[in-house]
Amino acid sequence: MKLLGLLAVVAYMAVSSTVDAAGVFIQPKVGTPIPGKYIVMLKQGTAAIDSFETKFNEMSRRNRVPNAPGGGHRRKSAKITERLNELNGFTIVDGEDDLKELLSLDEVDYIEQDATFKAIAGISADTKPAPRNGTWEDLPNWGLLRITQRNRVKSKCINRRCATYKYPEQAGAGITAYVIDSGIQTSHSDFEGRVRLGKNFIEGSPDTDELGHGTWVASILGGRRAGVAKKVSLVDVKVLDEAGYGTISGLVASMNWVRQDARGKRAIVNMSLGTNRTRVVNDAVRALAKANIPIIVAAGNDPYMNSCGYSPAGSPSAFTVAAAHISDTIADFSSVGKCIDIIAPGVDVYGASHNPSELFLSQSGTSASSPLVAGVAAVYMSMDRNLRTTTQVYNKLRRTATRGKISDPLRDIPNLMVYLS
Repeated sequence: MKLLGLLAVVAYMAVSSTVDAAGVFIQPKVGTPIPGKYIVMLKQGTAAIDSFETKFNEMSRRNRVPNAPGGGHRRKSAKITERLNELNGFTIVDGEDDLKELLSLDEVDYIEQDATFKAIAGISADTKPAPRNGTWEDLPNWGLLRITQRNRVKSKCINRRCATYKYPEQAGAGITAYVIDSGIQTSHSDFEGRVRLGKNFIEGSPDTDELGHGTWVASILGGRRAGVAKKVSLVDVKVLDEAGYGTISGLVASMNWVRQDARGKRAIVNMSLGTNRTRVVNDAVRALAKANIPIIVAAGNDPYMNSCGYSPAGSPSAFTVAAAHISDTIADFSSVGKCIDIIAPGVDVYGASHNPSELFLSQSGTSASSPLVAGVAAVYMSMDRNLRTTTQVYNKLRRTATRGKISDPLRDIPNLMVYLS
């Protein structure tokens, strides 16, 4: 059976264009903008959103003209649809007529038009039926082996189990991992009931994983058989629908929600997805990092393209992961560039399948590399309670990495293979 592997992500947000106003308007350059829907970000130091919302509502009512010639309304009244309290912003609909005045307000930093994005990579994946006893103890695990040894894994191990993955006893216990993706098939036995339904940001979509990508990613991060951190608590945050589509506003709102939900927890985020570079996504990533929630992200599956041109991969606040082959070369599909922090296995990596449940599938992409690193980070955090800040976690991953083993031309990627000691 062939499935699509995700994470080379195509476009949809673009460049900034200033208008004659105090704020900056950022509009889509290609793809599908969402008419009338905008993300409004306030300047740092602006008073509580509550007070600005009152000002916004007064402006919107004042600008509404109820009786245009010929009947009907000439202007729609803009409405706030999502408050982004943790990010100091909000989303609005029907906002076209109020844009200019909004941008003129001293409190407004910038406004970005909402748009859709889609993950569309064409990487092959194969499913394998579960053995009759359902244990899957023979699951091929070269990725897990590679992150626990300093030298490359034998090529024959890519499709067979060559050794047992040995991991620290803590195994991510006490750490919460947020998987921002297409959802998680919570009933799959690989999760052992450790998945909590967080929030669904796809309007009209069920809470289940209709695509399968999020289930596979979560299993690699924290599954009992396929995963690195076998005791981590997983939280399902859905931002992609059954076809792999999402919105910029949904992605930003998901990070706002994570920052709220993670308060008081030791937490980490994995995002095996992305868009073309967008300011509002990068700002949301920065807010998570400032809250000491490390964000591990996939570099992208655009061969030899610079990951700095994508979000969140190009965000200085994210920890960006490229993919390697079992031969210890950079995978031929992996994005590259100076924004990448580390390398992890990304070819023929097994994880849980969403349909039919209880199967596992082998799939390739930086979508697999990112959760391997997130799993390692979760294990390190569970082993050392002094790893409390984002910077400390990122430095631990760099400091423990295996150096100088990748033989391919690196194209500005640091020669660091993730390692779990």
